[in-house]
Formats: sequence, structure tokens, C-alpha cells
Amino acid sequence: MKNEYKIYKKFTKKIVCIVVVIVVIIGVLNYVINPFNIFNNNLIGSKMLKPKAKMQERYTKFIAFKLDKREIDAVFTGTSRVDLALSKDYYKQLTTKNAENLAMGGFLLYEYLDIFKKMIIIHPEVKNFYVGVDFATFSKNKTDKNEYTRFSINPVKKLLPEEIGFALFSGKGAYCSIWTAIKNMMGIEKRMFNPDGTRHMFLEPRTSDYFIDAYREYVVSYEKYVPDERGMDILKELKKLCDEHGINLYIFIMPTHITDEYLINKMRPNEYAQWKKNLTKISKVYDFQYPSEYTTEDISPEMKYFFEASHSTYLLGNKILERLTGKNSDFGRILDENNVSKYVMEDKKSIDNYVKSHPQVINWVEKSI
Repeated sequence: MKNEYKIYKKFTKKIVCIVVVIVVIIGVLNYVINPFNIFNNNLIGSKMLKPKAKMQERYTKFIAFKLDKREIDAVFTGTSRVDLALSKDYYKQLTTKNAENLAMGGFLLYEYLDIFKKMIIIHPEVKNFYVGVDFATFSKNKTDKNEYTRFSINPVKKLLPEEIGFALFSGKGAYCSIWTAIKNMMGIEKRMFNPDGTRHMFLEPRTSDYFIDAYREYVVSYEKYVPDERGMDILKELKKLCDEHGINLYIFIMPTHITDEYLINKMRPNEYAQWKKNLTKISKVYDFQYPSEYTTEDISPEMKYFFEASHSTYLLGNKILERLTGKNSDFGRILDENNVSKYVMEDKKSIDNYVKSHPQVINWVEKSI
């Protein structure tokens, strides 16, 4: 009996040791590879691409926010347009101060408040809150909560056990770490992301197809568009909260390619004009969605400023950051209640002129309607 107990004890000890070793290996792997871009480490190079970084960001971005012990000056939020284009590293280059990009794909308006309320607990030192807004999100079918939304992070400064487990010891993390390493060794850059969260640049011969896909997606959004005043109420509440906490609020409209602006003006011109006017009743607005040398870029595989009609690259995102931080003024304008009507009318004329000179491009849009 004693021998059996000794064998059992020895076997159990081996199993425990094996499990501990596996857990440690997974923890080290997840920390070093950092597949979800959670940790501020630079153990294997700052240029490692993170193809899995966007898959769990509603959970991982706040874990990273908690782990970040630096003093944060600014936070960016908004939809995937902000997420893919604005670089926190470039913000630091411009201002010498730290920023965090908490924008996410599929973002809904009420989540702006959720982000803010958690932010002021985790990093109360934040001085600037940059909110990127999109016309399509201010529709009744976009302002309700849905199942996809996942902000389960408890707004406390310390990491909770389940957050540590997900960050370091989850099997999902290990799987993503392995695939991140494989993808980097293979050199596959398409649809991957830089360490700062911006999308990696690539040349895509099917650029026109991506534009057409975007038109079809937004045709559906604009057909169902019903203005929802709750969206403006949310921004008003956000402005009030920022004032109460001494935080500067910057509302800005992310750019889209002029062909997307054409689609908006064709399907929802009155609602779009009123939307911009309503924004200026809350605060001055930094507007980047208008015909310019950047938004009228020719559609080709070598595009610098757009991946498709609705999402710009970090190169244009850098121009946006320069304007928001007052470092450059060659792109972007400030809308207020006195000038917004004038700009809306001028934009419509510019878009009409573009249509006349680019009939082939407009045919792509028309085929999507």
C-alpha cells in the first residue's frame, strides 16, 4: 500500500510539474510574441506585424490600457476609421506625450460614454479626448446596444485574475502567438497591422474591387438611414462630462474617399447636411470629410491614402493628427454654426465637378446602388 501511495505521489508530482512548465511556456510565449498587442515590450523588435491584434480588441485594448503605467495625455476613440488610421506613436512624435487609441471596429455611439467612464477611472490624468464620428453611425439601427458589444472589463486600475489569465495563460493566446510568429516568418504583410495598431501598407491589384465592396456595404446603410437624435444627446452628455473633469473634447469627422461622399450626397444629402449642422451645435468640429487633394486621390493599386472608399491609411491619419495637434494646417478645417452651411454647399459643387470629370469611377458607384 505504501509503495502504491509513493508511486501515486510521484506520478502526481510529475503531472503537476509538467502542467506548471506548460503554463510557464505559454506565459512567456504570449508575453514575448504579444499577439494581441497588449504589452509594451520590445523584446523581439518593434516592427513585428500583429495579424491577430484586431480579433479580440474589445477585451484586449482595455487590458493594455490597464497595463500601461505611463502617464497618458490623450485618448482616441471612434470606429474602425480611427482605429486603422491614427497612430499613438506619431502623436508622441508630434507632442512628446503619450496617447492611446481605443477606437474599435463596429463601434456604437453609446460606447463612447462607456469608454470615457472607464478611462477616467483607469487613467484619470488624461487631458485630451479625441472622438472620431461617422455619419453612418448616427442612424437608429446603429445606436442600440447589440450582442457583439463586449466591454466586460471592470474599471479598476489593477488587473483582475481573469484578465491576467487571458493576457498570459490562455490557450487562445498561445494559438495566436504561434500564428503571429509563423505569419511574420512567412513575410505575409497583407491585412496585417503595425505594432502601434495602424494597418500595414500593402499594394493590392484589386483595389477597385475593394472600393466597389465598400459602396455596396454603405448603400445598405444609407438606404436604412433614419436620423437618431440620441446620437447627438450622447455627444452632448460626453461634452458635459469632459467639462466636469477638465478634459478637452475634440470632435472630428474622419475622411472618406470622394466617391463615398458622392454616394452620401446622392442618397442622403439633406440628412448629411443637417448632421454636420447638429454637430456644430455641440462643439466646434474638425472636418476631414470634404473634397481635397487627399480625398480625391486616383483609385489605383498604389494608393497612399485609402484602402477603400471608407478607410484611410495611417499616412492620411498622420495628416489628421498634425491638424488636431496644431502642427500643420494643410488638411482639415474647423466647422462652426456660422460656416457649416457654406461649406456644405461648396462641397456639393466640388463633388458635382468631380463626377463630371470622372465618369468611369462614378459608374462603379452607380452599379452598387
